[in-house]
Amino acid sequence: MQVTETGNLFISPGVNVKFGVNRDFTVRGKIKALGTIDHPIIFDKYPTDSYWRGMNITDNSVDTACIFTYCTFKNATNNSDAYPAMEIIAASPSFENCKFTDNYRNLFVTGISQPTFTNCTFGPSTLLSAEAYNVAIDMNANVDFSTDSIKFNPNEIRAVRILPSTVTSNAQLKKISFKNLENITYC
Repeated sequence: MQVTETGNLFISPGVNVKFGVNRDFTVRGKIKALGTIDHPIIFDKYPTDSYWRGMNITDNSVDTACIFTYCTFKNATNNSDAYPAMEIIAASPSFENCKFTDNYRNLFVTGISQPTFTNCTFGPSTLLSAEAYNVAIDMNANVDFSTDSIKFNPNEIRAVRILPSTVTSNAQLKKISFKNLENITYC
């Protein structure tokens, strides 16, 4: 499924968006997924399928028109580094009161990206073997998690993973804190 460069998708409160095995959702245009506290929007797998591949917000998306409020991203459990629940690729969408739960990996942020996260929850990874980690960013990204919380499973690296990238001249590692974890480590 995809939203093309000229596409504009609006998802109403309470909608459940379900994906099958080997399916992902790519946004190259505009998306507004505006759930409410009583009627969140849920991105999930079909109940009969074992996983889905997650969502990708690409560099062709319109940053100011990619907005997610009260959304839940769950069961993106493809056992591959390439498929987190949410991958942001040189884009700057906004997320408010969103939950990332029951995913192998919750979030990758790559390229010159400045997504905003406000009061979001990153649940523990469901991956119990290999290199389990929750959130990964490359050094060109600028992300503030200070109003968000993160949890880890017993085998998970309690750190933000640094993704391989070509560093721009302005890239730097900065202190990253979650509201429940001050100055998280990088790995």
